[in-house]
Amino acid sequence: MELEYVIADPTGNITALILTPVPAAARPRVAAALMEREPDVEQAGFLRMTDGGVKLDMAGGEFCGNAAMSAAAVYASGCGLNEGEKISLPVRVSGVPSPVRVELEAMADGSFSGMVNMPRPLSVGQRNFMLDGKRFFLPLVNFPGITHIIAPFNMDRTTAEHAAREWCALLEVPALGIMLFDEERRSLKPLVYVPEADTMFWEHSCASGTAAVGIWLSMGKGVRRLTLSEPGGCLSVEAGFLERILRLGGNVRLRTRKIAEGDEN
Repeated sequence: MELEYVIADPTGNITALILTPVPAAARPRVAAALMEREPDVEQAGFLRMTDGGVKLDMAGGEFCGNAAMSAAAVYASGCGLNEGEKISLPVRVSGVPSPVRVELEAMADGSFSGMVNMPRPLSVGQRNFMLDGKRFFLPLVNFPGITHIIAPFNMDRTTAEHAAREWCALLEVPALGIMLFDEERRSLKPLVYVPEADTMFWEHSCASGTAAVGIWLSMGKGVRRLTLSEPGGCLSVEAGFLERILRLGGNVRLRTRKIAEGDEN
């Protein structure tokens, strides 16, 4: 079969959006094959346009804010927006029960500046975790579709990767992020593990992970606004747990649209 897809760059978190209809059971396999073909791609989703917006199913059934922004950008690119023009639309994304609203503004260089109204977390707190005989007491932010643990910035890569697998199984969640956070420097190194798709990536940016940090820092302190430096660039967040505010800001560029020959089986 021919597979049509778009490569998007939301703050370095390279995302493949597959436009060709693919049966749900075949999506993890198709996504894995595409990611092998496109080594820069960190995640893949299946995109369907509708009259009222777009529907996006991630390969592992998880939620992803960067992919939601990218999906909205594909829709906006077909609207012929001029520089400075804006569009606002709902995006239905796997992992969350209700659409998220994405606002985009067309920029002079062809990219889009975006804002995603992120889903509210199901819970925010702290929890003890054990790993190789060591105890970790860490913030835990549970969103629909993905859960994030905020860990010290100096946690080494091997420990973080081991923790992602162990703690994801412990929590029984569809996706787990280990967000290595340096509060003083406002720096974030995101690791995301999706067991259904069997993917683990040190992502260049993570929208929901950034939102998790923002909502954690807002606990008992009112609305917080901050910008986090991530390997692929900067994401901004406005968060207030009691105020029911959680907005994520970033940029997305559509790189290219391709057609590839795929496996029929």
